[in-house]
Amino acid sequence: MVDRAGSDDIPWADVFCGRERELDTLKAAWARVASADPEPQIVALVGESGLGKTRLVQAFYNWLATEVDAAGEGGYWPDKLLRERNNLKINPDPETCRGDRAMPFLWWGVRTPDPFGRNPGRGGISADRDRLAAHLEPFARAKLRAQRRGDLAKDAAMDAAAEVANIFTFGLIGLAKTAYQHGRELFDIESERRRDRAEGVDPGAAAGRAHLDIVEIVLTDLAQLLDADPDKGSRLPVVIALDDAHWAQDDPATFQFAERLMRAALAKGWPLLLIVTHWETEWHQGAISDEPCLARLFGDLATEGLLAADWAPLLLGKGSDLRAMIFAGLPGLTPAQQDMILEKADGNPRLMDEILRHLRSRPKFFEGRSIDAALNAKGEAEIASTHYDLHGLIAERLAEADRTVQAAVGLSSLQGMKFLGRLTGAMAEALAEEGIDLGLAQAERPHAMVQSLEEGVAEFAQRVYREVAEERLDDLLDADEAREILRGVLSSFAGEGAGFEALSPAERVTAWGLGAELCASDEGDAEDHALAARCSARLARHLLDTFDPAA
Repeated sequence: MVDRAGSDDIPWADVFCGRERELDTLKAAWARVASADPEPQIVALVGESGLGKTRLVQAFYNWLATEVDAAGEGGYWPDKLLRERNNLKINPDPETCRGDRAMPFLWWGVRTPDPFGRNPGRGGISADRDRLAAHLEPFARAKLRAQRRGDLAKDAAMDAAAEVANIFTFGLIGLAKTAYQHGRELFDIESERRRDRAEGVDPGAAAGRAHLDIVEIVLTDLAQLLDADPDKGSRLPVVIALDDAHWAQDDPATFQFAERLMRAALAKGWPLLLIVTHWETEWHQGAISDEPCLARLFGDLATEGLLAADWAPLLLGKGSDLRAMIFAGLPGLTPAQQDMILEKADGNPRLMDEILRHLRSRPKFFEGRSIDAALNAKGEAEIASTHYDLHGLIAERLAEADRTVQAAVGLSSLQGMKFLGRLTGAMAEALAEEGIDLGLAQAERPHAMVQSLEEGVAEFAQRVYREVAEERLDDLLDADEAREILRGVLSSFAGEGAGFEALSPAERVTAWGLGAELCASDEGDAEDHALAARCSARLARHLLDTFDPAA
């Protein structure tokens, strides 16, 4: 099986190959959720990093959007959920959805933030709830139009959606009653936090209660959609994809949401398909841990009889056939040469990606120096004698890139996994490094090492890319001097009271996180430490105000 969409990055960028068994498992789970007598389904996709868990979720969405929803312009959902440049997206952009079409299912992706990034920022349901609102609002509008025509008056799912959408969109669609109720809920939450601050209540306890508040609101609203009386009409099936769930225990709001959602769905028979992606080592460690985590939670649910006793995660091993990637990247190889490369990649798509990039950059290994031809004897000898490791291939590829690319990612790496392009540019200017904007653009396309997020914020596509970039920086520049310059650049952007007024809201949050950590280091002086304190205070208040557990 091969699923491909056009890409101007690399020929195999959007190739989906293998994993037919796993995709069939998701399709079968959907069939049980969408049946006349729906059964809630929970599928945990467990495997090491780079084995294609998120890509499999995308392929399942693509199937739903074309086979369950109408393909092309006739459906609500866009047909493809592939990538934005190098970012494997788990939600379609709301503007690509067709609000005037019927919605046959609700899709919501929630990505758990990496707590080990220097400045992980917001994530989980605290950040991704807006994605849910974007689909519930047009759904509610369609229902209101239908009610005016007297059609579908007894469809319980759509009746509930009108209520749900108004809550998630802060009353923007004009249903006065639920808008008032929602405003009352938020007012009560904020009033309680203000009382806590006035009475000296521990901020950690207040933050924990705020986490529960937002979880309660989200679950209550989803329950209105999922917990309809079957006698009133059909219910709308819901698919929730919880990506990078190995970090959920470090995000209390998302962990509590996942636990309560699963318990309610299994106990009440909701038409819900929950897909969880999780690293394998962390899954097995968590299953025997005393600490609360998703792997242990699944065991508890089975013990309590909510999950079947024989329930098991879907393990994604290294058996995926990556031959379609080779067809796309090196179409002239013989079957024997393909087998050589498949053995070297060992079923890991990310390693295969780097091997293909490595070989395509070396025409001397191919007949007639054409990368569309078969390997020559020199190329076969190269593959046979080389042990390819991911870190080494990335380091080699970066060393061969333009200096502007190397400097751009190296300077960006000092900020953490997430970084601000304008800070990188300011650092480069202070160091007399030219062409950094172009270097960052090329680091994204075609090098696929970083990816743009929103409002000037970007991040490294994987932690290994940041590690390699930081290592390479020492070969180009004085890294200690660059760190000192970064602290100075942060201070210049901070302004009065670390307000960072010149930055966008998303940049501001990232800058606060960076300042709180970087400027508090032993290398900083008294002014740096004062800036770190102001950044910490700003970030803490922001996170509390947005119910984010990172505070």
